[in-house]
Amino acid sequence: MTPPATSRERWMYEQGRLAEREIICAAIKAEDDHCVDQGDYMLDSDDCIKIVRGEWVRPEFRVGAAQAKQGGAA
Repeated sequence: MTPPATSRERWMYEQGRLAEREIICAAIKAEDDHCVDQGDYMLDSDDCIKIVRGEWVRPEFRVGAAQAKQGGAA
């Protein structure tokens, strides 16, 4: 890949990189929040890599089991 030549091209390139990073981080955070809230499961690095690659399959959590664990009615 040829590096951007002008300062405007470099700025645009950097803005694209920043936007892409934010999208990736938001996707990982959303899945982690869902998994922690619904199934008391924390993502590991392999899970995060699968999210970035589009290979992630969200686990199915049993709501009754999670409520019972927290002391609620199942």
